[in-house]
Amino acid sequence: MTITIYDVPGQTGKSFIPLCVRVKAVLNYKGIPYNTVWVEYPEIAATMRKIGAAPTSTKPDGSPHYTVPVISDPDHPSEDGSPTVISDSWKIVEYLEETYPSSGVVFPTGTKSLQFLFQQHLSKALISVIIPAYIFKMFQNLQDGSKEYFRQTRETFFNKKLEELHPEGSEEWKEAWKSVEKGFADLALVLDKNGEDSHCVLEGTITYADFILASFLDIIATFTPEKWEEEIKLWDNGRWAIAMGKCLPYFEKA
Repeated sequence: MTITIYDVPGQTGKSFIPLCVRVKAVLNYKGIPYNTVWVEYPEIAATMRKIGAAPTSTKPDGSPHYTVPVISDPDHPSEDGSPTVISDSWKIVEYLEETYPSSGVVFPTGTKSLQFLFQQHLSKALISVIIPAYIFKMFQNLQDGSKEYFRQTRETFFNKKLEELHPEGSEEWKEAWKSVEKGFADLALVLDKNGEDSHCVLEGTITYADFILASFLDIIATFTPEKWEEEIKLWDNGRWAIAMGKCLPYFEKA
């Protein structure tokens, strides 16, 4: 038996949600076999309730909010004999590290809190800044079964039409990318403390933090390949292209 991971299908033939990309990379890095169950956005809540997955947050109205990724592990059943089901990407990786410790360590001793801090920083300083510029591109990549739900929920959240969120080439788009370039430059200064020839977040070895970073870079490479090839790969002496290259062997292939 193998682990099942629940993910949202896109038109690219591979995962495109960064949280799912990074969990699958960890599974591949550890050599853990898995299969993907593709779930359209409107079906996530019902599917997660059916398999006994915990919600990952609470909606403004107080109702539970279910997200992907979620994994189901039949090889390590819970007390009632059913598969162990874990929600939330960080908790999933913690579970994988504890349950499958013999290969592909992603939380070296004493680094978990530092890696969690890195995840929080990346989310606030970079991902939250640029995601509005990619919302419409992500919408276009969805299968038809998810598009209406995605549009309705995201337009309610942002209070704008998807097409109006940082249109490519607009001043909003340009300002967002200026902020991202500065954020990457600041991050490079920090990572250089490991030594200029070290291209891992933690010196000398791939950890979960590297997959977090690479899953963000993957959005850029997937949805704006020209910008990735012509600009971002060259930023900071090519550091981000090298960082991405170290993780690519463990990414899901289309």
